[in-house]
Amino acid sequence: MPSRNVKLRAAGRPKPPPVEEAAPVRAHNDDGTFKADDPTTPDVNEAFVSAEPPTFAEQLQAALDNEDSAQLFVLLRRERIYRGKKPDVARKRALAYLAKD
Repeated sequence: MPSRNVKLRAAGRPKPPPVEEAAPVRAHNDDGTFKADDPTTPDVNEAFVSAEPPTFAEQLQAALDNEDSAQLFVLLRRERIYRGKKPDVARKRALAYLAKD
């Protein structure tokens, strides 16, 4: 009978969930009106801009603000900042990382 480790190795690593792309946001002029699409450049859509994904520091700050310890652990483990299981230590590491920036 094969051991559990053999079965896990045969199954391979689990794939991370797909990253959702941010929906494009309507572009604005300096005066606040919507920007029109330029018909002379059909390859480029100036009327919409793609929203930038949040940075790691922004995600970390959001997890701290919402007191979402599960998300905090996910972020810290993904960046290999903290791999333990103590919430108070994870919070200190996150605050130290944010203070470093």
